[in-house]
This record gives sequence, C-alpha cells and structure tokens, in this order.
Amino acid sequence: MQTKLCRLFWFIPFTCIACGYTDSGSGTRTLLVQARAQYAVSGGNQTNVTVSVADRDGTEITDATVEITDGKNGQRYSIPHQNNGLYYINIENYRRRLRLHVRSGDNELSAKLEGPGPHVIDYPKAGAIRRSRLGNKFKVEWSTEDGIRADEVEISLRHGPEVNSKDDSGFNDDISMSQLTETGDYRLNLTRLNRINLGGGVDNSTFTISYSVNTEFAIIE
Repeated sequence: MQTKLCRLFWFIPFTCIACGYTDSGSGTRTLLVQARAQYAVSGGNQTNVTVSVADRDGTEITDATVEITDGKNGQRYSIPHQNNGLYYINIENYRRRLRLHVRSGDNELSAKLEGPGPHVIDYPKAGAIRRSRLGNKFKVEWSTEDGIRADEVEISLRHGPEVNSKDDSGFNDDISMSQLTETGDYRLNLTRLNRINLGGGVDNSTFTISYSVNTEFAIIE
C-alpha cells in the first residue's frame, strides 16, 4: 500500500484573532528568531517549545538566554541550547498563553502570544467507514472549545491525495473520494495554530503556538 502525505493550509497574514493578550512585542531588531510551541493530544500531555536564534546575517547564536513564561500562572522556563542555534524544552500540559524573551549580549526581543483553544475531530471518528456512505467528498469536521477561529489550519492525511484547504470554519470537504482509490487504514492529523511576526526581531522572525489532534480510521467496501 502506497503512503502519501497531504497537507491543507488556510492562512490569514499573522493576526491573532483570539485575544488581547497577544503582542508582537519589542526589541533591538537585531535577532532572527523562529519560535514554535507545539502541543499534540497524543504527545504525552506536553508542549514542545523550539526556538532558533541567529543574528541579522543568519549566523547561529549558541549562547543566548532564551526564556518562556506561562501567561496564566507566571511560571518561567529557561530553554537550554541543543545545537546549531536551536533551543528546546518540553513543558507539561498545553500552555496557551506564552511570553517569549530572547537576549544575546545587547541584543534582545520579547513578545506574547495566545494560541488556539483546544479542538476535537468530530468526523471522521475512529473505526471503520464504508466507502458507499461517503459520497463524492470526504468531509473533515472539527469543533473548538471556545468557538474562536485560529489563524491557520493544517490537515495531514496518511494514505490520501494532495488537496487544497478552506479555513477554520469547522469543516473541510476538499478531499474527493475519486482520488482515494484504495481501501485501508488512515491517520488524520488536524492542527490549528496562531502565529505572529516578532516586532522586535529582524524580518521573518515569528512566534507560533499550535494544538494538534489526530484520529485513525479505515475505509472499507
């Protein structure tokens, strides 16, 4: 059985719809920082925080002070350097509100971001689905805890076609069943995320918080 990976993306240019907590921040505009906090329901109840740090010329910085602070309870975490300007830490539970601070000598930046609310996949559910009940489209459906739309949605489907996306409206029916020529097992992952440009960094500096859910199912005749 051949395995393909398809991704769907919906994009609004770096605006956090969710809240007033988010702030693109300030800084010396001399650091190139790419920060992402990722939470997956199947990932052991941890938020994985990865931050890459470089100077304005793209040279990796390995001795920066990188910190993340939980905006809900004030807990502060120092993120250790791993290699090649990459800083990484695992933090228990989903951390929806985070403050990022990076310093290297006289260079620094800080920002705050609120991530998307938790969501669940309403369809497909785990189990077997008869092809005859699917019609011409495979419709993915999800719902959120707070009903607020995220900035972006990513949907990946193992053993499926490449398709385009719609938005965080709670459903996507871009997957044509005529493209799903094989029966068998599937794994669907749905990620909703918020992202901002970092006002205190050089161009292309961003901060992202994402929340992911997956489900496994089978299409049968």
